[in-house]
Amino acid sequence: MKRPLAVALGVLLALLLVVAVTDQLAQRAVRGGSAPPAQRTATPAQLDALDAALVRALGDAAGEALLQQREAVPRVLQVRLSSAEPPEARAEALRSALSALDAAEVYATSENGLDVTVRVYVGPQLTHRVELLAGGEQLPALTGDARPGLALVVTGLGRDGPAAARVLRARVPLTVAIEPFTPFALRQSRDAVRAHKEVLLQLPEGEDAAAPEALTTLLTGVYHPSGLALHDGHRTLPLEPIRRHPLFLFHPHGLHPDLNRQARAAGVRTVAPDLDLSREAEGWEGRLVHLAATHGAAVAVVPLASADAAVRWLASGAARVRPLYLTEALDVRHPEG
Repeated sequence: MKRPLAVALGVLLALLLVVAVTDQLAQRAVRGGSAPPAQRTATPAQLDALDAALVRALGDAAGEALLQQREAVPRVLQVRLSSAEPPEARAEALRSALSALDAAEVYATSENGLDVTVRVYVGPQLTHRVELLAGGEQLPALTGDARPGLALVVTGLGRDGPAAARVLRARVPLTVAIEPFTPFALRQSRDAVRAHKEVLLQLPEGEDAAAPEALTTLLTGVYHPSGLALHDGHRTLPLEPIRRHPLFLFHPHGLHPDLNRQARAAGVRTVAPDLDLSREAEGWEGRLVHLAATHGAAVAVVPLASADAAVRWLASGAARVRPLYLTEALDVRHPEG
């Protein structure tokens, strides 16, 4: 008799629990107190409010940049500060102004011990990224005789004969990215090797190199490449033949996260630049030296059309850096590959 009685009591308790939970849910629904679903993306009104707060904090230039990115999320701003203003102070002011807005979460992180990046989230969505760049006087002076390494990558060779010839004549280690099957590709890649320059195969924009056969064909268009320079559209590549060659992957703006993960898992080395000189109006020399000293070696990228000033600066000896090939900088920063 004890066992049937225990079973009956268990069933009764379960029924009472169900009734109680159902009653609580019904009361909550009547009161309108049910928990709303978690917000996954920012609403247009929230984006507008964040844009307005950034314009108030950063000025009209930020407004123009945000207007150009009206359809983009995340929206990216780059702000060069005056020499008297520490990036940390401006980041704290931004965080205070933006955190007051509904549902916004603001994070500030130091970059390379110099700049600060402010990231704004609504729920899990990154809506804005603000890069606060330190002014010239904020850069610490180098001390001692040690010279940090710097690899300069010049992209876009293969189409302009005179501009490429000036770069290849520079008596300094350089890395050049050459697009295959362009009018001067084979000649300039051979000239680059003779001039002791490192050569990258620059994959043409929109070119499908996902199949091993396509990559093999592209590799015949440039003489003796040590790596591949990619465009934003490249998300899949035949990593096994790239590893066997071996080649490394270079992207002027950073590899797509999926491709970067896959490449590292396959044993293919990847590298992105610390500074894109085409986006630097002035003061890039001091910033490059600082980044090189911070990392032991820095990587900068510049398109051929605007490479003359950077190449002259590097070759002048006044830069107080040690020119490196890109593979050398990669070895310094990632010695274990």
